[in-house]
Amino acid sequence: MATGFYRQFVQDLLGEWQIEFLEGKPFVPKAYTTEALESWTLAPDTLAQYFSGTARYTLRFSLPNDQVGQVARLDLGDLREMAKVKLNGQDLGAVWALPFVLDVPTGMLQKENTLILEVTNLSANRVRYLDRQGTPWRKFYDINIVDIRYQPFDASKWEPVPSGLLGPVKLLFK
Repeated sequence: MATGFYRQFVQDLLGEWQIEFLEGKPFVPKAYTTEALESWTLAPDTLAQYFSGTARYTLRFSLPNDQVGQVARLDLGDLREMAKVKLNGQDLGAVWALPFVLDVPTGMLQKENTLILEVTNLSANRVRYLDRQGTPWRKFYDINIVDIRYQPFDASKWEPVPSGLLGPVKLLFK
């Protein structure tokens, strides 16, 4: 999906993001707010580095009068790994592959707006936690799981895998 046609004006969506962890394993971290989008593995609750699941991102933002009601595209930037997106209570759809861009129909953008994303990451951080705890999680009976060097698979030494909405989030106008 080419976005060049929509780059005549770019509106960065800045402000205070409310991040609430909805469901996942092995822990559900505490909610927090931030103005700088970054991996939730860096959240104030250090247990977030092990979280695999879904978090809700909410941003309230204002637009100038000349952008109200305009057709646009919503560019989520760096997203790890998929998101369901709502703008002003209306479903824009889901994104799970590059580019993380959705069309915003004519009339949906208002003077005051609420953007809600439910972002789901991969299970790598949970696997990292399970291996660090020595918790059996492999349920394969007909295969030995090994790494690239044919050693037993072990994720305990992995660094946290970036997760969530890393942005930047932008509206692209014609």
